Amino acid sequence: MKTRLFILGLLIVGSVILLQRREVRVFWLLITRECRTCDLQGVELVGKDLQGANLQEANLSGANLSETNLAQANLLNASLQQADLSLVNLMGANLQNTDLRGANLSGASLIRSNLRQADLKGSSLIFAELTEADLTGADLRQAELHGTNLTGAQLQEAVMPDRKQR
Repeated sequence: MKTRLFILGLLIVGSVILLQRREVRVFWLLITRECRTCDLQGVELVGKDLQGANLQEANLSGANLSETNLAQANLLNASLQQADLSLVNLMGANLQNTDLRGANLSGASLIRSNLRQADLKGSSLIFAELTEADLTGADLRQAELHGTNLTGAQLQEAVMPDRKQR
């Protein structure tokens, strides 16, 4: 039994060594839910469970994270420019100072999320759930908000799609 486990361990380690750096980072993220300052640009993480993950200052530009569970995740100062975050669960996530320009957040759940100072220019928030979200100072110019629920959201100093500051 020990021999089989040892061989299995060698195979796993050997496989990891053969993976490219980005794939190793994704592998590490899925195991530890920790990948601060990682370059994960353009990765495919569709439907993964990354609840509580620490992705502070990570580059996820152009990544496909649709249907992923990122509830309570730390995305402080992360770059999610042009990322697909459709139907993502970001309940209670920290997205403060996050670059979400051009991101697709259609149908996303951002209930009680921290979006203070987030850059949401040109993003799609169609039918997104932003109940009690903190959008203080967020930039929503050219964002699509059709069907978006902003009940109880904090919008102080936010720049809305009509370019008016709230």
